[in-house]
Amino acid sequence: MRFIIGGFMVVLAVVMMNLINGNWELASLGVFLDAFSILFLTLTLVGVNIASGKRGVFVRGIKAVFAKECPLTEPERADAVVLFKLLRRTAIYAGVVGAMVAVLLMLRDVSNIDALAANFALSLLCVYYAFLINIILFNPAIAVLQRRQTNA
Repeated sequence: MRFIIGGFMVVLAVVMMNLINGNWELASLGVFLDAFSILFLTLTLVGVNIASGKRGVFVRGIKAVFAKECPLTEPERADAVVLFKLLRRTAIYAGVVGAMVAVLLMLRDVSNIDALAANFALSLLCVYYAFLINIILFNPAIAVLQRRQTNA
């Protein structure tokens, strides 16, 4: 919970600093949206989910997290925890690879110094999204499913 609050505080601080400095176009939350990063992470996680051979486990695991009583058997819960841990690691790795690809694309045109800082900030969004997915989706799902395993 500390990380979620800390992340929102960072986003709020960036928006407020841009408002104070008069950068109205940078003060909107649209600065934190990048289609390439979202698409890259989504396709990577879906690909790993399909390649793992446990496509149905992901959906059943998410349903089990939000259900009052867990509909999964013990082996299915264990499989869901293993899959969520795999996807958690994959999200971080994909975020770093996405950032590196964005940096390489950015360095193709270093003659435009003004756009260099903005493009570098966009390259870090892939890592930001990876951590955000982990904090919001995978870490709570793993914690709930592991707690249900010990309480079952």
